[in-house]
Amino acid sequence: MAQAINPYNLSSEPTDFNQLPSGGFAHRNLVLALILGTSLRTLQRWESSGRFPQSIKIGGRCYYRVNEVERWRTDPASYSAK
Repeated sequence: MAQAINPYNLSSEPTDFNQLPSGGFAHRNLVLALILGTSLRTLQRWESSGRFPQSIKIGGRCYYRVNEVERWRTDPASYSAK
């Protein structure tokens, strides 16, 4: 099973997105903090328009597949959610 990052213990969390497991999941707050520097509402708009990977719910919390966020990071302007 892929690893999920604990959103409540940020002191032990990675400080760089590249430290996350490529086959795992990252909590929405961690993605916002490490790579986006944008508001949650902007992220939700990007998701709904297909300009950012769709989040998935695990235990009622929103996560992203790290490999999908990496794909977005390589070329955000032309990214399209599948």
